[in-house]
Amino acid sequence: MIISFGRLNGIFHFIVGMVISLVFNRYIYGSLIMIYSAFIGLQFVLRESNIPEITKYLNYTQIPAYVMLVTIVASSLYILSQSTEKQMNKIIALSQLSASVLIYLFVNFMKSKNTLFTSEFMNYVPTLFFIGFLISVSLISDNQIILRRLYIDVKHKKDK
Repeated sequence: MIISFGRLNGIFHFIVGMVISLVFNRYIYGSLIMIYSAFIGLQFVLRESNIPEITKYLNYTQIPAYVMLVTIVASSLYILSQSTEKQMNKIIALSQLSASVLIYLFVNFMKSKNTLFTSEFMNYVPTLFFIGFLISVSLISDNQIILRRLYIDVKHKKDK
């Protein structure tokens, strides 16, 4: 499970989305992150409800969160590819994403070998690197411009 569907994970992502939207003025990117956090929160609520009719469909209700995760990562990589920012800032952002994925894989591999990796805290370590990646991408100066241009292009193509 790439996403940890926990209460804290949803809250962390929502706070990051709010900060990115309101403080950094990256409304499109911040909104994507807040929608992602809403899907994490919804999955947490459905899992904790313990209603048998809902519990048997929990794997299907995770799909919107995974779609938003792919959307956020894809839009972040698009922003990094189109940005005129320094290469070092791009490398820092990509290294945080890589660290998040590698730590996630390492923790899942080591869960069966050591009880330390089964703790709840270890699920949040990749999340912290992923949040660092989101913040690094949101700090790119032309983030909002790139996403707005993409939105206008897609909207223009759709209207034709």
